[in-house]
Amino acid sequence: MKNHSFRKALYAQVIWFIAATGFNVLSITAIAQGQAGWAGPSPVSAQGIATVMGAVIIFGFLGWRKTYLVAASVALAFLALGGVGRHLVAATAAYASSTTWTVAIAINLFGCLAFLAGIFHAKKPG
Repeated sequence: MKNHSFRKALYAQVIWFIAATGFNVLSITAIAQGQAGWAGPSPVSAQGIATVMGAVIIFGFLGWRKTYLVAASVALAFLALGGVGRHLVAATAAYASSTTWTVAIAINLFGCLAFLAGIFHAKKPG
């Protein structure tokens, strides 16, 4: 894989995945302890989707550009609508605090930018 910009975008996606997974795990732990979830009311579902999106990142590292482009485009739509949009319209009362609500949005905005960069750079030769 000679396209260094594409590789950097993939690493940014890995960073998003680690941040999202960590946030979801902390949220699941908080809910298990009877507290409000950090990632809203459904962190298990959010982690399931994040895990599927992790497979998309792997497609990129394997060099499966066409598969990556299709899957990353779908993943970006899910992330923008579900990972950002869902949090924006949710009541902050469903979260542990307004800070965790803000962090959930920030993590997923970063993910959107990382996937958008990946899609853009995957189209370049190399």
